[in-house]
Amino acid sequence: MLDPEVKSIDWVDAFPPNDGSPAVLPVTASIGERGNDAADNFQLIVCNSAWIASQVPNGSGLWQRGMLIVETITPGHIQKTLEALVYQFRRSHSWTDFTERLSRYLLWEYEDYNVYMGEPVVP
Repeated sequence: MLDPEVKSIDWVDAFPPNDGSPAVLPVTASIGERGNDAADNFQLIVCNSAWIASQVPNGSGLWQRGMLIVETITPGHIQKTLEALVYQFRRSHSWTDFTERLSRYLLWEYEDYNVYMGEPVVP
């Protein structure tokens, strides 16, 4: 059984005010096995329901993968929510299985990476 952990959470933008107005925060989480310095990066967008409503005018649609929807955006809540998600997949048989499961919710840096694709051909 794996022992994964959230090693760090980074955001470039300032935290938005939690005043009910549309709010969104791009986040990168570094996740790896406990006791090992290595980690993979996963990206997500943390937003509130007001932001979702502002993005879906007139009955249009919005894809949800890579998105955490919350009422208020706080560092502690983001940390706890990511830790709970990581803990949910701790019984994966391998790191590959773990990252494939986690990438159903988050955007994994190595998603669709194929080392056998070779160099691009330039005519």
